[in-house]
Amino acid sequence: MAKIRNILVAVSGLSPQILTETLYALVEEQKFVPDEIHIITTNTGSSVIRTKLLEGENSILNQFCEDLKTEMRGMRYTLCQDNDVPMYGENFFVHELPNEDIRSSEDNMDIASFIIDKIRVLCEDDNARIHFSIAGGRKTMGFFAGYALSMFGREQDRLSHVLVTPADFETTSAFYYPKQREQQLKITNRKTGEEKMLLAADAQITLADIPYLRLNDYVPAYLKNNKKSYKDVVSLIQQSLNKDECTLDFGSAFDTVITCNGIPVKLTEKHYAFYRWFMETYFFQFNEEPFNPRAIIKENQIEEYAYMAKAFVDLYEDPHEKGSAKAKYEAIMKLKDKKELREKLRKFICKFFDDGKTRLKSKFEEVLGPELSEIFGIVALRGEKNLYCSNLTLSQIKFPEEHKIKI
Repeated sequence: MAKIRNILVAVSGLSPQILTETLYALVEEQKFVPDEIHIITTNTGSSVIRTKLLEGENSILNQFCEDLKTEMRGMRYTLCQDNDVPMYGENFFVHELPNEDIRSSEDNMDIASFIIDKIRVLCEDDNARIHFSIAGGRKTMGFFAGYALSMFGREQDRLSHVLVTPADFETTSAFYYPKQREQQLKITNRKTGEEKMLLAADAQITLADIPYLRLNDYVPAYLKNNKKSYKDVVSLIQQSLNKDECTLDFGSAFDTVITCNGIPVKLTEKHYAFYRWFMETYFFQFNEEPFNPRAIIKENQIEEYAYMAKAFVDLYEDPHEKGSAKAKYEAIMKLKDKKELREKLRKFICKFFDDGKTRLKSKFEEVLGPELSEIFGIVALRGEKNLYCSNLTLSQIKFPEEHKIKI
């Protein structure tokens, strides 16, 4: 079994103390020693972090590891110079945006997209356990961080804020954690100018766990596996919740890619043909009445069911497939015995229906997630046996003109 990696992720502004405070609470209270630390900040915040926490052999972060050496088990953090490709032995990542600060709507969206993509990538690893601190940075950074974890976080991932008491410790940049070497801290009252001394050891640090709604299972795989902007991710997930606004585009029959709410789904030729066949048959032939593929074919229904089978054959024909659908269909239609013809025709339809429905369901769930899969998939009517329909309306579907079933 692969080793679980503990990963601390934090948003930070101009007060890097939140990192050591959070790290202290994690190590002391929860015995959570991060194998990696990721800081998301602006380039101004990055400069402050490097200056105050990382510079020199006797940096604050190295002091922290030494002062808590029993808990840290000899852990050290070395800055990685490349934001995306860690090198051996380096496990401290400063992910800086080019923005000097977050002052505009554009700045907000830039950092929102960066945060959501970073969390998406980190959550791809099932052997990673993420602790995300929202204590630092602008308030919007914390909001975006929580939102990102809500979308992509798993059961093992946590969200927190760090609290320090007495409040006087929050007014000095000299405090980093209770066991720090510089214990005597001078605190100046900003209003009165009065000065007093505090001991760092008197500080109480609490890590406030923030419960969050985990929507990971409902996020389409397309969003989990592709880099998208914050706005795009929110829009696509919102669309999955608005069933009346869903759209299905069959595109071209020659590339077999359908588009569900803007999400491309690549199907095999056979399953594209099957899906087209079902949707066009359901809407144009059965007039949105549920379809039973296992129904006994009556003698006066042979023409109707033969038409259905031929429609599928016309949409899909692979000349390289052994025992092709067309050959099977033609052999059935040559049968003289009507009873045998009806039974084999029924089995022919059942075969490609069962195979297509099962594989289509699997593909939709893989790419679209359970919510959208239920909307775009072939749906079994509840309380009814072998009856299938669609949750879409005809106005939500765009069929291609080429090879369209003629009704």
